[in-house]
Amino acid sequence: MWGNVTHDTWEMKLTRPPVDDITAEALAKEQFAFYSDIVYQAAGSTASIRGLASQLKDSTSWYFWWD
Repeated sequence: MWGNVTHDTWEMKLTRPPVDDITAEALAKEQFAFYSDIVYQAAGSTASIRGLASQLKDSTSWYFWWD
């Protein structure tokens, strides 16, 4: 995994993303606990933990931002 960190963003690239629904949902819950805006400020299908889990499944990139 490598990443890029600035004063208001974190971006990480993964080599082994979650590949099943259970793991992706557990990860989505952890990311939501760490940074709830990842769901609250999301649009469309990622505006829920289950939607975030669907996006994380097989994704090789994670992105967090702060205002």
